[in-house]
Amino acid sequence: MTDVLPYELPLIFSNDNLYEYLQNLDPNKLTYWEEYSIDKLFNKRIEQTEPFNYVIYKNDTSTRLISLVHPLSQLYMLKVIEKYDLEIVNHLRQNAIFSVRYPHIISNKYISSFDSISKRMLSILNDENEESTTYPNSYFVKRKFTKINHFYKSNLLRNLEIKYSKLLKLDFQNCFYNIYTHSLDWSYLGDIKLAKELRNSLRVSSILDKVMQSSNYGETNGIVVGPEFSRYIAEFVLCEIDKTIYHELKNSKIIHKVDYEIVRFMDDIFIFCNEDTHAIHIKEVIERICFRYRLSINESKSKLEERPFLKSNLWESKLRLKLVNFSNMLIEKSGENYKVIENVIQELTDEIKSLLINFSSEQHKIIGYSLKFFENKIDYIIKQISNKEESIRRFTLAKLIDLFQYILIFSINTPNILKYIKLTLFLYLNENEKSEDITDLLYKKALEILKFHSRKRIEVLNLFICLKFISKDLPESLLLKFLKEYDDYFTLATISFYLGTEDRKYKYLKVRKLINQAIDKKIRSIFENDITNKNYIKKILLSKEFYLIFDFYTSEVLFKDTKDNLTKFKNIVDNINIDWSEKNLYNFFLDFIKGFNKPFINWHAGIKDIVEVLDRKSAKLDTRASD
Repeated sequence: MTDVLPYELPLIFSNDNLYEYLQNLDPNKLTYWEEYSIDKLFNKRIEQTEPFNYVIYKNDTSTRLISLVHPLSQLYMLKVIEKYDLEIVNHLRQNAIFSVRYPHIISNKYISSFDSISKRMLSILNDENEESTTYPNSYFVKRKFTKINHFYKSNLLRNLEIKYSKLLKLDFQNCFYNIYTHSLDWSYLGDIKLAKELRNSLRVSSILDKVMQSSNYGETNGIVVGPEFSRYIAEFVLCEIDKTIYHELKNSKIIHKVDYEIVRFMDDIFIFCNEDTHAIHIKEVIERICFRYRLSINESKSKLEERPFLKSNLWESKLRLKLVNFSNMLIEKSGENYKVIENVIQELTDEIKSLLINFSSEQHKIIGYSLKFFENKIDYIIKQISNKEESIRRFTLAKLIDLFQYILIFSINTPNILKYIKLTLFLYLNENEKSEDITDLLYKKALEILKFHSRKRIEVLNLFICLKFISKDLPESLLLKFLKEYDDYFTLATISFYLGTEDRKYKYLKVRKLINQAIDKKIRSIFENDITNKNYIKKILLSKEFYLIFDFYTSEVLFKDTKDNLTKFKNIVDNINIDWSEKNLYNFFLDFIKGFNKPFINWHAGIKDIVEVLDRKSAKLDTRASD
């Protein structure tokens, strides 16, 4: 179930309860589950569901739409993998001519955690496990590279650089948003006309067509962006494009591994050759073939390079050296006066800024690398300066906290925010009983990010979750500002979670009132129509509002009137009779939600739970494609 969710989610959201439900089906329901294979459901109606869509920032000016698919669509995706996992693997292995990231085998591995900083935090909490925890990895093992950076550092790239003098880099324009779901079938059969003639025949590609439509409210133009599952499915189309390119170039007497080689990592295309004429011709062929599949090349990112290739990636070795030198200098100089420490930190700040200027297209990676370095080194640094004079020790930590916040603001995205939160929680746990000044500073820095970067809402919402555990309360005006600007599921849920202490529930009455008004408005709109109509209730349950309605029933911020209205709707759902003789996955969805007691939001998550989720996210990030 790890492959059906986006990465960019609040730390308190998971589908763990859905997973547990499926793991603990009683024998009768388990029999039904095994009988309801996706191919048997094909000729029945696969229900259309509406995803909860939200926007994340790619950089300071451009955004990306991400989809949290409906739980029923998660079940459909799970059924596809359950039935067709081997067929998906075999098809892509046979057709992956240029691709270097595609499902290669079924994984039987788990991600081993905890990482060092998570272990240390759990140790401080007196809750460290003797053995590292394991989490399910992605269902498929990807070949050859899980992240594009792995390709950049590979022998494959070095060998291509030896063999070829030119590199033309291309990428698809809004690739996933433009993949036509019917083209999955075209790609699988290798013939558009044949696919149209056999549209109603049963095969993995025709099922995928329907499942991807159903996950996106019946839309055929574009597939949902966010789940790893979508990346698997995109490879069906992209591998077919690769194969067609290969054959057309062969017919033009441009021979693979003689005149050119292509490496494709998802929607990034790297064309290696020795002749400009070959580069131009290959680009023209790619553009022409992409057009058949309703895709296009992003001209603004097309770039022809001479050896040495990928010059924009040369920042890493420079930054690594600067960070290692900084760490050594900071420890060495921390026994001296404030000015010396300040100078050491300022020097690193200037070096990072210089790299950001010289490698402006790589700012997310530069900041992510820097924060990851400190994530790995912070415990060591603290131990090394622990025997210094207390005022010097606190000053050093304060300057580091300033540094972490400062470098973060150059690239506020979800992975970097999570690294920052890890550092914040670690320092809070380490210093909470030693230095009130340090914990106050951590609070202040997180507050500044929330105040000054609120437009990057999805990215910064997790700071509310982090700050719940720091005793100092946020200004009510800030919480009201967020809620007045956004009253969506994630914003309402994270701020409600922040209020989840006895004191805060009563202190922030204006905030609670605004939350209740938003929930009550949605519930009342439901009762404006005929709630005795089963199809209408079904429409509500399959809508984007489902998550909010379902999860807030177990929230503790609701006033009695709001809870009563929500209970009326819950009782209607609880009284729906499930006919298990009707073979459909909607029955399992209904069975799962009855009682409204298995929320996707963990309302009672403690700091230990958040540390474990952060650890899980870090491990997942290491196996996730770079965006």
